[in-house]
Amino acid sequence: MHKIRKTYGKTLIDSDVDEGFITEQMGHSDISTTKKLYYFINKTTKNKEK
Repeated sequence: MHKIRKTYGKTLIDSDVDEGFITEQMGHSDISTTKKLYYFINKTTKNKEK
């Protein structure tokens, strides 16, 4: 379940979904919590290009 949750959170962030929606879906009060817990090792093409 945790891997699915992590993938879902990363997918929402990568898709430029509204941060308010992401925090609501993930049950966090702040987007920085979501990014810290689920987005710290993102290796998408978008991130590699930077």
